[in-house]
Amino acid sequence: MTHSTIYYSSLAILVGATFLTFIAINLPSWAKLSMQTSDGRQSYSTIGLHVSCASPGHCQPFPPEDECHDSHRYFCFTWRSICFLMWISLIADMVTLIGISFVNRGGKRRRQRGWNLIPALLSAGSILQCICTLAVARILNYDKRFEGWTLGLSWILCTVAWVISIALALIIFGFKSIFQPDGDYELIPN
Repeated sequence: MTHSTIYYSSLAILVGATFLTFIAINLPSWAKLSMQTSDGRQSYSTIGLHVSCASPGHCQPFPPEDECHDSHRYFCFTWRSICFLMWISLIADMVTLIGISFVNRGGKRRRQRGWNLIPALLSAGSILQCICTLAVARILNYDKRFEGWTLGLSWILCTVAWVISIALALIIFGFKSIFQPDGDYELIPN
């Protein structure tokens, strides 16, 4: 397996993980509540990082401004911080994509030096995403207003994205540690 195969494969895998993160941020499905109405129909409510939606398709900004005072102030601050950190993690993923592209197109020296930085960048974005998924899970478990709510598709997509990114960082780090750099001299057998 050549170095370029690993490098370009890592680029493709990171594009997929970044796409999952982007979908997770924009899809209003971090938490969901399913309930049965009095006439026996299923009704759904979902919450995203920016909006909450009811099953007929009515969406509104989340958290609502009128609920962000006094006792709910902590919740609003936490939820908005999660939202902010998710966008920062997406930016970190984009920077990593650009970094991988530059390293792949560079010469031998750029590849040798650049691939030392890529696992650190991958880890930074992944750690932010991990913190956000844990914070959302904690809110759903401990905030009384979310009794009966479950984690949604966006939470799952984000979790898959950061697990892929951490695994990729470990693979790149391991690959870099085990294999020789491109173009090293080899001994000529006698």
